[in-house]
Amino acid sequence: MFGVDGGRTALAVMKVGLNGIEDAKRRINEVSADQKTAILLDGEAAATQRAAATRST
Repeated sequence: MFGVDGGRTALAVMKVGLNGIEDAKRRINEVSADQKTAILLDGEAAATQRAAATRST
């Protein structure tokens, strides 16, 4: 963890502590691979649309 973003990440980790990290891991593992893939593809589609919109202007 380096730079400003690393510092922000470190502060967030310190605030939630081990219990918060374990809770996040548990919640991530509750989601199926298909659901994770769908979310990633939605993000990719949105990024592609934004890129296309900036090229057409």
